[in-house]
Amino acid sequence: MRNLISPFLILLTFTLTAQSKFGMEMASILENMKTYTIAVAEAMPEDKYDYRPAPEVRSFREQLNHIGRIMEFQTNFPLQGKEIDPQTWPEERKKIFGQKMASSKEEMKAFLENQFDQTIEAFKNLEEADLQKEFTFFFLPEKPKKKVPVIAMALRDHISHHRAQAIVYLRINGVEPPFYQLF
Repeated sequence: MRNLISPFLILLTFTLTAQSKFGMEMASILENMKTYTIAVAEAMPEDKYDYRPAPEVRSFREQLNHIGRIMEFQTNFPLQGKEIDPQTWPEERKKIFGQKMASSKEEMKAFLENQFDQTIEAFKNLEEADLQKEFTFFFLPEKPKKKVPVIAMALRDHISHHRAQAIVYLRINGVEPPFYQLF
């Protein structure tokens, strides 16, 4: 009987700390999103990176920067299971969102690649237990608490939303966008 318990405990320990299938699936999706987003960044001529269709909206460069900075935030806080102290939020926010934007097309592509790689790695490292962790978005009016899978879907939606805006900027400037990559 004792010989049966040891292998069972080893298997149970491995199962409880195993990588999350959801995390691996998200990493795969993000790999594709990375390729497509960088192709969008590549398609816009560098002299059009500061184009904005109206004064009150983000420029093409700002759209791409926003994608990267939100990934940085999601990777450093919700995906790591770290809550933010509302007292230190202004400094944390400034550390992420107050950074200098990439000044060239090549720098922006490298920035996006780095942010995607860090986010992909964070998803690959998620364990099943991590999926139950909640993060409070205290800076939003409703102060919602969301679990990691919901946060992941919101991140995917957010990247798609801002990349789609960047694609519209390409079309307005007469640039053919890269063909959509589903998988």
